[in-house]
Amino acid sequence: MVSKKQCCLTAAVFAGMLVGGLVGGVMADAYGRRPIVLLNLGINAVSALLSALSPSLNWLILFRCLAGIGVGGIVSCLFALCVEHLPTSARARYITILCSFWMVVRCIRICCLFRTKNRSIYNERIGLDRYSGNGVGDARQRRWHAHTYIAMD
Repeated sequence: MVSKKQCCLTAAVFAGMLVGGLVGGVMADAYGRRPIVLLNLGINAVSALLSALSPSLNWLILFRCLAGIGVGGIVSCLFALCVEHLPTSARARYITILCSFWMVVRCIRICCLFRTKNRSIYNERIGLDRYSGNGVGDARQRRWHAHTYIAMD
């Protein structure tokens, strides 16, 4: 995959999260948090399925953007729900704990990647593409590392 297309794929998720966060928060205030969380879960599930079945890279970018809209809508609603059910004195502490888990998982995954000797093989075996976390492997790398796959299996 060309690096420009790879950047578009990664950026599409974050652009969708921006839109989903803004629209999801406003819609949750108007229609209630539960229906909007369920709607965004549905958007995320359907777009993930369509991403897996996408016929080309352009369709994949579109479906990943839709998945980002679902994730952004869920996150904005869940943060608001978390704050609503906490006492005022503990809100900052618990929101900080909640937000820190986004990076804890990323750091654990990066540490696992640094522990491997042949990172490109590890990335492709679990579906990671060069630390970006977008789940798309590079077909050209697989061809050059075919001898390693045969030796490892």
